[in-house]
Amino acid sequence: MRTAAAVQMAAGSLLLTSLAAAPAGAEPADAAARGTVTAAARAAAEGVDFGACPAEQELPGQVRCGTVRVLLDYARPDGRQLELTVSRVRATGVDPGDGGRTVRRQGSLVHNPGGPGASGMYFPMLGVLPEWKRVAAAYDLVGYAPRGVGRSAPLSCADPGTFFKGPAPAPVHPTAAQKRERVARAEAYARGAPSGAATPCGTTTR
Repeated sequence: MRTAAAVQMAAGSLLLTSLAAAPAGAEPADAAARGTVTAAARAAAEGVDFGACPAEQELPGQVRCGTVRVLLDYARPDGRQLELTVSRVRATGVDPGDGGRTVRRQGSLVHNPGGPGASGMYFPMLGVLPEWKRVAAAYDLVGYAPRGVGRSAPLSCADPGTFFKGPAPAPVHPTAAQKRERVARAEAYARGAPSGAATPCGTTTR
């Protein structure tokens, strides 16, 4: 089922975030805001073709999944695009607290999972909880995996050699030398990451 409603709402939210984060008179931010407008219109026109979710998502059958294309860099409207995964459960249309009264659909509720590194693909499943049923009656519940997460052009910051080891305790009052050593180590690791051009664009405002 193809729909543009969820895309329009999510894209509009993204546009507001970009505008709020843009300092006055900053040309790159202005370019990004203009690119966001272009990308939002393009995504709304394309819509999302929802269907069965991939098995690896381990989502129940009532949750439907799709993809939406977004720009890697919103300051470059004609540049490279990424595919973000989206999940949805349609509004039930039935108010569970009012004898099963029919409820008119109000729109889509899109969840930003925060993070970094968090996925919102499971958000639509909240509609089965008692405290969410009245919301789920009137709104489509829409989740998504932000860029760099899950199947949305995934990035990994984990060093495979130390992933299952606990973090080293940080000094309570680190010296200047310790700070420089930590920064140098992080920069060296970042330079060796294979993510290329996608890494600088994996920010909160995108």
